[in-house]
Amino acid sequence: MPSLFAGKIHAVICRAWKNRIKGRDLYDYVFYLSHRTPVNLKHLNARLIDSGYEGVGLDTTLDEIKDILYKRFNAIDFDQAGRDVLPFIHNPASLDIWSKEFFCSITDSISCLTDSLTGMLKENDTADNARDERLREKYAITD
Repeated sequence: MPSLFAGKIHAVICRAWKNRIKGRDLYDYVFYLSHRTPVNLKHLNARLIDSGYEGVGLDTTLDEIKDILYKRFNAIDFDQAGRDVLPFIHNPASLDIWSKEFFCSITDSISCLTDSLTGMLKENDTADNARDERLREKYAITD
């Protein structure tokens, strides 16, 4: 999923159809973020480079990507994007929150694959340390 999310972020940044964004790209963007999907930053950077997006390199950071997204959200007509996706939405009122502020706010929560893996490893280390401590106490083991 991280590589698919990278592709969706690429679409949000680069895809324009007659200067309009596809509403489905925004809808999918919200989906990935609501599922806390980390982005494969290396894959995203490679796709942006391949598309000729200026100012992006293989070492572009997540914060720089977020800045690009903030700028993109400042240029989007959210009413038009909502109309584009409206026929596919069961609850049209869910689009009422679509705005520059909403998308910039949820963009703050993007993490990248390496951040997520590091977090998972830290959680595992904490759990392992707690387990080791319980075993030391149970069997009166001293270092």
